[in-house]
Amino acid sequence: MANIEGRNSWVSGAWNASDIASAQTHLAPFIDELRGQASSTAPGRTASLIELQVAQLLGLERAESALSEKLKNWYSSPEFTDGEKAILEITEQFVLDVHSVTDEQFEKLRKYFSTPDILAMLFHVALCDGFGKLEKVA
Repeated sequence: MANIEGRNSWVSGAWNASDIASAQTHLAPFIDELRGQASSTAPGRTASLIELQVAQLLGLERAESALSEKLKNWYSSPEFTDGEKAILEITEQFVLDVHSVTDEQFEKLRKYFSTPDILAMLFHVALCDGFGKLEKVA
């Protein structure tokens, strides 16, 4: 099995974003900056909701929290605003089948968020989905 700097290969071991960054040190600052900016520009607690939901949908191991437990039934929970439910709906659809995200789902988002907010949230969804799927494959 191939090792990179003593680390497991993609096939034999679990990798995460920090492992990828350390294996490709020239990418580390860019990965950290992208993740930080995407998270910080998403409005309210939507970045945290996106991260938790993507992890749940992909079956990634994360520490359970009260919020992650409530997220399991987000669609009927009074814990979440209509705007948060709109981004959770798109996040779920994006992760499960990106080609099935609808114009109606975007219209719901537009009721609650500005275009820059929507772009920030969708960028965060894409990053979480990409890194999460990379973690699943590894």
